[in-house]
Amino acid sequence: MGKYLNRGMYDLVEVAHLLGVDPDRVVRWSTPTRSRAAIVPPALDPLFTFHDLISLLVVAKLVERQVSNEQLADGVATLSAELGTDRPLAREELRDNIATMGRAFFARLRGEWVDVGRGGQRAFPEVVLPALKQVEYGDDHFAAIWRPRKGVWLNPRVQAGSACIDGTRVPTEVLARAVALGESPEDVADNYELDVATVLTAAAYEHQLAAA
Repeated sequence: MGKYLNRGMYDLVEVAHLLGVDPDRVVRWSTPTRSRAAIVPPALDPLFTFHDLISLLVVAKLVERQVSNEQLADGVATLSAELGTDRPLAREELRDNIATMGRAFFARLRGEWVDVGRGGQRAFPEVVLPALKQVEYGDDHFAAIWRPRKGVWLNPRVQAGSACIDGTRVPTEVLARAVALGESPEDVADNYELDVATVLTAAAYEHQLAAA
């Protein structure tokens, strides 16, 4: 059980739910094909870790910007070699150093922007991924906390990485379910010693995920 401790643990459906994407997309991103390696294979196959989740968050945002799976796989391979880790997309170095221009995938390496999806061609990109501003990194420079919404955190050391009220162990799903079943936000807040605004934040977050 030691390999699971403090790493977060998610199945494919949970990852898709948290990222707001179709599960089939996660399958494509985490599975190799004849022409490319898996972009982010599950570290605890078939389960994903928190670092996998953050890596897939980056992948999802790059795909939104029309970066192809082939370019992503090549880019991750380049970054893995450059940074010496199999989870480069979860590294702090990329927080302000990953970007897109058109359909190309760039990273800033040794002070220069290069197209890591196409063998390292130099260029200057236009758009740095804002999603990484939601990620907090640890002393090891890997992603440690993700705050997808104000008042909500995912911390692999808390509730196996489930979405919780920021700074607590109270899952947003538990609060949202109680409200959905007819309890008033005031009663739920009282039961968990939270304020009403916090309960409403949890309900809104879970509603957002369900609607994605």
